[in-house]
Amino acid sequence: MVVGLPGPASAASCSGLGEGMRGSESILSFSSVRASNGGRRMKLQSAIEFLTTYGFVLIIIAALISLVFLVVGSARTEIPSACASFGGLDCNFLSFYSNVSSRYSVVTLSLSNSESVPINITNFTVQYRSSSAAGMCTPNFAYPGQIVICMAEFDGVSQEGLNVNGYYSIGARFCNSALSGISAANCTQPVTYRGSFFSEVTGQFSQPFGVTVATIGANTVQFSPYSDISPIFLPSGYTIVQNGDFVTYNPIGRAAYSFGATSYQGTTYLGTNTVGFPQTLDMLNATPSCSAPYNSVFSYAYTTLYVPSGDSAPSIYTTGPMEVYYRKSNAASWTGGFGGTAWKSQSAATQYTANAALGAGMYSVAIAWTGDCGQGLQAFNIS
Repeated sequence: MVVGLPGPASAASCSGLGEGMRGSESILSFSSVRASNGGRRMKLQSAIEFLTTYGFVLIIIAALISLVFLVVGSARTEIPSACASFGGLDCNFLSFYSNVSSRYSVVTLSLSNSESVPINITNFTVQYRSSSAAGMCTPNFAYPGQIVICMAEFDGVSQEGLNVNGYYSIGARFCNSALSGISAANCTQPVTYRGSFFSEVTGQFSQPFGVTVATIGANTVQFSPYSDISPIFLPSGYTIVQNGDFVTYNPIGRAAYSFGATSYQGTTYLGTNTVGFPQTLDMLNATPSCSAPYNSVFSYAYTTLYVPSGDSAPSIYTTGPMEVYYRKSNAASWTGGFGGTAWKSQSAATQYTANAALGAGMYSVAIAWTGDCGQGLQAFNIS
């Protein structure tokens, strides 16, 4: 078949047909857009209705998922150690230390006596997993507001970085007497304090200290006689003005610190750089004026010290007018490291050394310090 080209008329007809088809295409195209827009509006309306109905639920689910990822991602690095007291003693600090090479663990707590009367602590027990261990607290007589350092040792270790939890129990007696008359004889009403703890196991040992600062305003008293001090009770006439605590980071069985007023800060004493006393002990950063109520400033720094088996007998170093007392767990009496030779008016930087002859075990340690007036320095090292 031969197909001929159309003539002009046919071309016009074709042109009209083409325009008609283009018009049809435009109409079809427009109808398609309108149908498409209508569908989108229906989908958008449905989405809005869905979000209105279920949006709050989706927000809660998203928050829960974020919380799970936060806890999982930070469990080893950001969850702090914590302890909770069930009344009577406020918990300030907790450490769970494990020594992998020697296969033992030590739980350490710092607690404040929040009772209105002194207490006599008679026993301390920690329960972890299926085991329990008896420990000791220093001091065993605590004034209102005073801080107590308690420690217990377990056989066996937990993996460093692991989160663990346990419980503690403290047996005590209320002391119904004046602060100057505390003794076991007038502490008779029994009481039990309990609490729980949660901690990340660490391989770095933390040694907390509690500190009690007291003053006396009598013009005749500038320096307490050595015979008037003890490792537990304040000298007669002194009034507690501050209680505080601090933590040192030394190998277990060792402890060192150096605190001083302005003129001593930045200088090394007994191997430790001297810094200002912690904020809770800012009374010791001041310069006593040698007049009431600061004729004499007195303080006790105290802790519970664990000396591992096989450790060498440490030596005690101190500066200025100080005495260091220590007592092994369950021992009846305390030992004064310097026998009063360091307890006298002298330069605050005068250093003393004594052999402590401590064997393996747990000890109470109390550092008595005094200052009559002027800039003060308190440096201690047991190594």
